[in-house]
Amino acid sequence: MRSPTILFIGLMSVLGMLSLNVQKQSLAGSESPASHMGIESASLLSMGVAHDHSHNDIDLAEHAAFENVAKRKIERMRRQPLRRVVTKAAAAPTSKVAVAPKPRMVAAIAAADIQTKHKEIANEVLLALPSKCRDTLKNFYVKYEKQKHRGLAGKSVLILDGTVPDEEFRALFVHESGHNWDLGCLQGTKDAGKSNFSDGDAAIYKNDPSLGFYNISWITSSVQRSNSNPEDFVSGYASYDIFEDFAESFAYFVLQNAVFAERAQDNAAIAAKYIWFRDTLFNGQVPHIASGKSVYKGKAPWDTTKLKYAWHPIQTVVQK
Repeated sequence: MRSPTILFIGLMSVLGMLSLNVQKQSLAGSESPASHMGIESASLLSMGVAHDHSHNDIDLAEHAAFENVAKRKIERMRRQPLRRVVTKAAAAPTSKVAVAPKPRMVAAIAAADIQTKHKEIANEVLLALPSKCRDTLKNFYVKYEKQKHRGLAGKSVLILDGTVPDEEFRALFVHESGHNWDLGCLQGTKDAGKSNFSDGDAAIYKNDPSLGFYNISWITSSVQRSNSNPEDFVSGYASYDIFEDFAESFAYFVLQNAVFAERAQDNAAIAAKYIWFRDTLFNGQVPHIASGKSVYKGKAPWDTTKLKYAWHPIQTVVQK
């Protein structure tokens, strides 16, 4: 029979060794504090010590088994914090990137059998311009072989040369849209009677809104007023007839607005044309969809579609 005193001293020695061993393991590789695990280990072992006081005949094999159970428990505790971190990382929600909705496609542009980039350019222009004449265009064509004419337009048809650079393509689309709006959107009625102007054999009636523009520099479709001079037109090409005057002035107003306004300060005819476009087609608004890069030096350019400009995103357009 063992002496209780010797047994108690032996158990205390085992307890001390286990506590030191556990603390070393904790410090070596665990995220949990060594003192915390040591306390929990001691609590587990103290249960065994209390049990041993009432059963003095327990053998060393039982102590070894108890020690293994305690070590496994501590090892599970040591690994647990890492599992929690991984779980949280896996469960973290991913941020969603907002995708801006695509602008609607004007029917005539959507139906056109042309390259996607040309659809996007034309559609952006139409959406940026006032809506009152937007649906005048019914048929849009782009030719991908070099054409004699870079652009042609009528009441509802528009044809462009697709071999030109994108910047020029856009400017041409604006110019030809001027023709489209002039002939297909701004129209008078037969009961108002015929005016001095005509489109070939087709009469232009006295209540056609475009007459307010034509009358600034013209007495017929191709005859200028006697007091007109080259600088009364935004470009050399604009002085050809009423239709080119309208389309060139339209493109100049949209793409070169600042220099158009600057020239209006010193020229009554240019001022009248600027005001007509602003108040009749743009509802009193100045478009901010392009910044012209041309500089006026006392002589009008020949062709507004060849002038440099910076095109702004559609978000910058003043709502009309």
